[in-house]
This record gives sequence, C-alpha cells and structure tokens, in this order.
Amino acid sequence: VVLITFLAIILASIFMQPLLRLIAGTQQLSVSKAREPSPALTNLANASDEFGELARTFTELHETMGTQLGRVEAQNQEYLSLLFSNLPDSVVERFRGGERRIIEQVARATVLFVRLSDYAAMMTDADAEETATLLNELDDAFYEAAERHDLVLFRLIGQQYVAVCGLISQRLDHARRAVDLAMSMRNIVNNFNLTNDSTLTFHAGIDSGSIVGGIIGNHTFSYDLWGNALHIAQETKNRATANEILVTQDVYQQVQTLYTFTATDQTVRQFGETLAVWRLEQSADDRLPSASIATAEEEPVLAEPPTAGEEEGDLLEEAADHD
Repeated sequence: VVLITFLAIILASIFMQPLLRLIAGTQQLSVSKAREPSPALTNLANASDEFGELARTFTELHETMGTQLGRVEAQNQEYLSLLFSNLPDSVVERFRGGERRIIEQVARATVLFVRLSDYAAMMTDADAEETATLLNELDDAFYEAAERHDLVLFRLIGQQYVAVCGLISQRLDHARRAVDLAMSMRNIVNNFNLTNDSTLTFHAGIDSGSIVGGIIGNHTFSYDLWGNALHIAQETKNRATANEILVTQDVYQQVQTLYTFTATDQTVRQFGETLAVWRLEQSADDRLPSASIATAEEEPVLAEPPTAGEEEGDLLEEAADHD
C-alpha cells in the first residue's frame, strides 16, 4: 500500500508539472501584463501533447489581445494628441500628471463667433460626396487661417465656429488678431462662393473679456469653453446680417485706430448693462482679387489690415509730405 501510494504521488507530480507551468505562465501574463509570453508558457507550447496544444491556444489568444491592446493604445494616443493640440500647455501638463478635473480661467482674451448660413441649399443641390469634399476644403482653409493668426479654432454643431486668441498663449494684440481672422474667414467664404457657385453667407461677432476653459467628462474627455466673453460674442454674432462682422464696444476701443467702423443701432446686454455694437466696414484692402481659397502654404490672397507700426509709418510719411 505504501509503495502504491508513493508511486501515485510521483505520477501525480509528473502529470501536474505541465499544468503547473501552464498556470504559472498565464498568471505571469495576468500580473505583469507583458506583451511577450513567459518562457514557461513558450517552452510548454513546444510540446506535442494536449498541454502543448493548450499552451499554444493561450499564446495565440495572448498575441491577439496584445495586438488589439496596441491598437487601442494607438487610438488613445491619437485622441489625446488631438485633444492636446488645442489646449494650453498648463492644462496638458496637469492632465498628463493624472488630473482630470481641470479648470482654468483666462482673464483677458478675445472670442470670435462665426456662423455660416444658407448651408442647406448647398447640401441639397450637390452630390453628398462632392459636398463633403468641398466642406472639408472650406474647413481646412478656416483652420489654416486660424493658425496663421495664432487663434485656437473650434468647430461647433450647426456650421458654427468659435475662435479664441489668448487661450494657449497670451497676446497683447488679441483683439486685432481676432478681427484679422474674421476678415480672412469672410474672404475665404466669398472666394469659396465664387469658385463653387454657392451662396454661403458669413456672420461674425467679436468680444473681449474673461473666459474659462476646462476638461469636462468622466468617461469621454472634451475641452469646453464658457464665460461672459463667449456669450457676448455669440449674441453679437446673432445680430450680424449676411457677411457682417460686428464687434462690441470693448473690441472697438482696442482696435478703432486700425480699422474703419460704423456705429449700429444694435446692442448687447452684459450684467444688466447695454453695450454698443460696431460694424467693421469693408475697406479697400478687404476685396476679392481672385476666386481661390487661401491656404497656409500660400500667402493669403487678400491683404491684411495694416499693423499699428505700419499705420504710424504711413502717418509720418503723410506729415513729412505736408511739411
């Protein structure tokens, strides 16, 4: 009996060794989350018995899961890259550090709100694929213009855009840059209409003030903006007629020497106070010399308004001529 028991223990030990190696190999994968199978599992997979077949099945399953995990991680990195591309550096650093509830206030920035109308007619008259191609071209031109003027541009639902200057990097001339972008985007739309025989109209409102940006969402992260300047810019945009660029009193006071404005009978409300609204007039530099959409690789087809330094130089030349 003792001999039989002893032999049974030895046989059981021999029988259990492959199973124990299989268990150890799978446990190592689970604990370490290694991309490569453990040596024990690899060696066992070379066997020609049932344990080897089972080990090979585990190895193939692990490789499949590793491939899928790699794809998920790549997509996650791509998503984060897109998310971070329009975020202030301080927000990116805090997010990478593990924070998820990140709220930052910008004391002074300028917000441009844009709406395109008569969109439905264009989508009805053209083929769906052709329309998508044209809209992508228009969208790319907007983003390239925003990059040139150093504004962060966000595309909203309903063919609306909001652009902010002073969000990622502080700019003393944030109001001028927002006005310049509005003019560039209007020119892009007009050139787009000439090229494609479309009738899109452009409506823009601009305001300066404080805004708040933050990462919102516990499951799907997104960067959201809110604040009084955003609200006032949107309200100003709603009062703009076709191809009008309207600015608030705050913006007007910052750039009135750089552009020609006309007072309107429109007003917006801010904390119970009524604010005047000004119309940016179309100047000689804001015309359509060609029917092409400006891109980042090419210089904008339309001349931009003079900077403060250029305007001072012109005034000095005029004064010298009078003398």
